[in-house]
Amino acid sequence: LSFSITLPHHLFGNNTKGQCGTCTNNTADDCMLPSGEVVSDCELAADQWVVNDPSKPHCPHTSVTTKRPAVTPPGASTTSRKDCASPLCELIRDRCPCWSLASCGV
Repeated sequence: LSFSITLPHHLFGNNTKGQCGTCTNNTADDCMLPSGEVVSDCELAADQWVVNDPSKPHCPHTSVTTKRPAVTPPGASTTSRKDCASPLCELIRDRCPCWSLASCGV
């Protein structure tokens, strides 16, 4: 699974951290831990940002959450997963007039 998120820099610049990196236009600090430490392993960094949400038991937190994605041949179908959307995603969705064009399965 590969994806990208485009955020308006005037709203999110120098104000975003987490599994998708920072929003500083500097890829050198994208693998930042919640403590602010920058590491070279983005998979390790992404795992540190996972939050267990008891109100979403269908989205369990495990000790190892980030694995290299399996390769799906072009044209092959994938199974859909339950939506684990967060209120922050709703903020992005509300500000993105092209959201309906994204094939995110929501």
